[in-house]
Amino acid sequence: MQQEKPKKRKSFLRRNFDFLLILLVLLPLFYLYGLFYPVSPFEPREESFAPYERHYHFSFRFPFVTSYFLMVPENYQPEKHTYPLVLMLHGASRHMYGGKVLARPIMRENLPFFAVIPIMPFGYTWASPKTFSLRPQALPLAMSTMRSVMKNYSINENQVYVTGYSLGGIGTYAAVTRYPGVFAAAAPTDAYWNPETADRIDDVPIWIFHGVQDQGMPVAYARMLAAGLQQLGRDVRYTEYANRGHGAWIPAYENPDFWMWLIRQQKH
Repeated sequence: MQQEKPKKRKSFLRRNFDFLLILLVLLPLFYLYGLFYPVSPFEPREESFAPYERHYHFSFRFPFVTSYFLMVPENYQPEKHTYPLVLMLHGASRHMYGGKVLARPIMRENLPFFAVIPIMPFGYTWASPKTFSLRPQALPLAMSTMRSVMKNYSINENQVYVTGYSLGGIGTYAAVTRYPGVFAAAAPTDAYWNPETADRIDDVPIWIFHGVQDQGMPVAYARMLAAGLQQLGRDVRYTEYANRGHGAWIPAYENPDFWMWLIRQQKH
């Protein structure tokens, strides 16, 4: 009786061909969706985001291409002036209310900011207050984007600021902790940062905003951090909103005194 020959095992590619084919189709679609979403950094999304323009930033860091929204000051005259720049880090909802406020005609007339709103890639966080995090961190991508704008436009390097809310507020704390000497001032809103590491934050003016009723990021941590910075002799302002939960960025960014304070800060 003739012995049957053993069947050859299919290669990994042949056994998983259908799955790999689906993956090859879906990954580029997911990647492109991430580049074009959100369609606007403001709510409602269907409204125009002018005077901002959407741009793309290329880097050697994965995912290699990210998008951002940029507003150039009215009557931009690079041969005559250098301009302040504010880096604006959104939260999980991927909108930036402060950027919408800065785009108002009266604000543009009186406050000639460059405003940069980078979009965080899916699955990322801007930064983590913990020493270890499983989620990849997008703050280096945002910093690379900002440096690219500074290289291509007439920016006053002594007037570069960072602000953000929620996840973006955490990113704001991280920016003035991990990138000392870059920013002239910072404004984190509705955010947590470890009060025990207050001494690692760069010695720059900081204005902290928080809602008393915030359940996601309890106000106690913001109070402790502000107190810690004050004990260190830092230039820190602290504002609470008694009737606000996780949404203190609205009254904070609506406050014209905040923007006037921000643009007055300069590195020395």
